[in-house]
Amino acid sequence: MTTRPDWYDLFEHSAEAKSSYLQRRQVLDALIEDFGMSVADAKAELSRAIDQGWIIKQGDEFSLIAESATAEAASKPRENLLYPNGLRDRPQWLLWTRDKIPRAPWVKSDMYPCRWSGDLAAEERPETSFEQAAKWAQHEVIEHLPTNLDNIDRDEVELGFLLPSDVPPTGDVIVFVDLDAVRIPTTGELHPRARELVDNLASFTEISQSGTGLHLFVYGRLPERFTSFDSPIADDVFVPESDKLPSIEMYQQGRWAAVTGRHLLGTPDDVHEAQAAIDDIIDEFQPDERQAAQVLEDKAAASQRESEPRSTTSEQSPYYSHSVTRVARAAGTKLTSMGRELRSDHPAHGGSNGTNFAVSSDDKLWRCYSSGHEGAGGNALHLVATIEGFLECGDCTGPRALDKLTDEEFARLCLTARDTYGFSGSPPYRAIVGIARHFDLIEAEREILGDLYPIARTLYDSTSNAELR
Repeated sequence: MTTRPDWYDLFEHSAEAKSSYLQRRQVLDALIEDFGMSVADAKAELSRAIDQGWIIKQGDEFSLIAESATAEAASKPRENLLYPNGLRDRPQWLLWTRDKIPRAPWVKSDMYPCRWSGDLAAEERPETSFEQAAKWAQHEVIEHLPTNLDNIDRDEVELGFLLPSDVPPTGDVIVFVDLDAVRIPTTGELHPRARELVDNLASFTEISQSGTGLHLFVYGRLPERFTSFDSPIADDVFVPESDKLPSIEMYQQGRWAAVTGRHLLGTPDDVHEAQAAIDDIIDEFQPDERQAAQVLEDKAAASQRESEPRSTTSEQSPYYSHSVTRVARAAGTKLTSMGRELRSDHPAHGGSNGTNFAVSSDDKLWRCYSSGHEGAGGNALHLVATIEGFLECGDCTGPRALDKLTDEEFARLCLTARDTYGFSGSPPYRAIVGIARHFDLIEAEREILGDLYPIARTLYDSTSNAELR
């Protein structure tokens, strides 16, 4: 084992290194800020430290080898990642980066964000086989890709699994179960309720990217009254230095799931059937208290409301696929062509060189490259939210950034998008829920609109943003 460099010995005693687990960004930031390295040199030093065994890479986390460690301990093998056959056998894979934006470079030979809605032509579909996606994730192809990689860290390209837009009527359906804020990364300790749920679901389980959550993939189906499910599972915060309550979410369509491959030891190594456990979870946290006759009536009514969008498929409302360029220009922004992108100062917070705001080639997504806003971006509705002050630009990180808004705030956002920026078509379901809550048509959280939907939609169409203030 070769002599470690001076920076390592200094970093080993720094505040960042006191944690048993480090994120890659922590190490790089320390090398750049504390030791004055360039970005390229910092990445090279980190790679050398891993190759030499000074740092052990375990999935998305790193740990330092103590000064007294032996060469044998330093050569500890890297974590073996596991991807279950139940997922590998399905051609539903794509890539994602640390900004949680899906990408499919095999479609257009670039690493721009990809479209993944259910209305794409076959040649535009982003999903591919596991083998193809894994090849790109391992950089066997990406090294030779002649396109935009300036803002893509190749070492942080990961695998993702795309759930279908519609649930197939027959055959095994994959349900993605996301347990959030249930694991302490430094110790691996699980919240007791999360451990119970993992044991009952008894299927492949992996540790999330942050280390604080768990991902489970099971065979089953959500009840017809749900297209997704989410609920807190405890009343107290479990993960130190977090304000999130332990929670569970379940999806079977219209979403993509980050797959880390960090198998939770003691759980099955493949996808298993868990219908009974799914039913028990829903009965416990969101029981259906309607009478049987009402359930049948609701189902019949739902089949006739073809205009009602599904609340969990973010791509179904045209509000999510509106032109970013039209929003930016309506805000007075002057866009300039730079390669395959349009660039300008950010419409919400400006800039100094006309390049910190970029619009993707398909005009569906934007990114901010301002200092401190790394990973910020989204679709046209996210842009309206930043311009109109519903969210700070830096808060637009990830597809669920708008979840920070209440239902009524979300309804106001959509009304502003409609009246000020020309959005049209069927609004997102959640906007209709916000209107229904504002006018006291419903009270309970997550209450299903059912037959109230046409009334709430009429109110939405006749209401302005100012009326909700």
